[in-house]
Amino acid sequence: MLAASVGYAMGPLIIQRHLDGLDAFGALAASLLIASVVLLVPAALVLPGQMPRVVTLAAIATLGIVCTAMAMLLMFYLVSNAGASRASLITYVNPAVATLLGVWLLHEHLGLGGITAFALILLGSWLATRGASKRNDRAHEALT
Repeated sequence: MLAASVGYAMGPLIIQRHLDGLDAFGALAASLLIASVVLLVPAALVLPGQMPRVVTLAAIATLGIVCTAMAMLLMFYLVSNAGASRASLITYVNPAVATLLGVWLLHEHLGLGGITAFALILLGSWLATRGASKRNDRAHEALT
């Protein structure tokens, strides 16, 4: 869990560095290749005895295309237009969105802890983005 959190926090910074002249898609392809190789052995150990149903294969394809490929392209777009610090906030807002979807679509109960966490996520996101565009503009002007 800690490694994933560090990866989510560092990813936009790496993408932003690569957008400044290097091929960012090469870094993305390399990271996905490494993840695929690492997960190949555990996946091979739990292969199903029969071919999965079409619905299952469609769900896997949707996860790969929409939730990985398109999400990565959107992250590149966000980093190039909003900067790495703002783009990384999506990983912090994600639990709040998931909570709202759970309450709205699945009729889950949102207790005091969830409401407090939701408020802290929003407050932290607001504090993190406050004045960030002015700092980014000044930093960009200093580099040019």
